[in-house]
Amino acid sequence: MLIHKNKEMLSNPSGNDEALRTSSAMDSEELKGLTLYEKKCVLINRSIDGFGMGRYQWYIWSLCGFGYFLDLLWAQAFGLVLGPLEQELGFAGNQSGNISIAFSSGLTAGAFVWGVLVDIVGRQWAFNLTCLISAGFGLGLGGCNTYNAFLVVTAFVGFGIGGNIPIDTTICLEFIPQASPLLLPGLSILTPCRTAAFCSPCCPSSNLSAS
Repeated sequence: MLIHKNKEMLSNPSGNDEALRTSSAMDSEELKGLTLYEKKCVLINRSIDGFGMGRYQWYIWSLCGFGYFLDLLWAQAFGLVLGPLEQELGFAGNQSGNISIAFSSGLTAGAFVWGVLVDIVGRQWAFNLTCLISAGFGLGLGGCNTYNAFLVVTAFVGFGIGGNIPIDTTICLEFIPQASPLLLPGLSILTPCRTAAFCSPCCPSSNLSAS
């Protein structure tokens, strides 16, 4: 789009001065009262909007969608394996709600802690560390021998997952053009569909015998 505008300006040199004066007036009016940092942000946003949705932006959007996908996938996974967990770890059925409490507590702590650290350590480190925490403790759930250990590890899984969600949202808002505002809500819409498609083969089918 920027190249197209430049070609038009070169093909019509008589209107260049007027176009530049109009653009400069609009820029000065829009940037009026802003700090130096805010002016830089405006220029960067204009450049991103000028690039549009390229291959890199679609890769970013797809990558952040996996963070949303893992959040719902873990929430469904505990319900799918609840029966075998009760047999393996030997806890009563009325204690199964502690799993949701531990996971939700980890989500809350992770969202708060990593929502602050993402501006300190940077987007890349925060994204990689939250993925590492959730993946590492997720694998560690297979080695738990007691119910209390399972709850502690579950909380750390939630800590990683909960921290990854605000980071995914932040990255999408920063790297996706402002002209495509529906892509961020699209992550929340498409993720349940992917989770349902992924978890449906794991759900036991109910065989009803004909009377």
